[in-house]
Amino acid sequence: MKTYMLTDTEVDFKRLQQAAATHSHNHYLAAVKHAAEVVTLRSDDWPAMVCCNDCYIEAVFIKDVELLSIVTVRIRDAEYKRLVSLAFEEYTQSHGDATHSLKADFVRILRAENDGHYGVEKV
Repeated sequence: MKTYMLTDTEVDFKRLQQAAATHSHNHYLAAVKHAAEVVTLRSDDWPAMVCCNDCYIEAVFIKDVELLSIVTVRIRDAEYKRLVSLAFEEYTQSHGDATHSLKADFVRILRAENDGHYGVEKV
């Protein structure tokens, strides 16, 4: 899967700028990204094209995302299992700050799901 990172800590700003769009224009970004596919599909199949297991349009948020605006969190099953292991099973292993933050974020996601704010969908 493509990302906008050159290294673990360095963002590829040039590539990110080429693939970025404001919220009001994200449908144009989706059309440009999937231009070759869209002509071969029925319009009923377009949602599956932009929200599928193989690709996605990376989200970059300017403002904080409010909990009420989230409907579903999609995560690969293997990544879900890895995060469960990190957060709940690997107590004796030492981890860096980035991994601790990741664990804390994952636990927050599970708590919000448990509180009924949204669903977590493993794909």
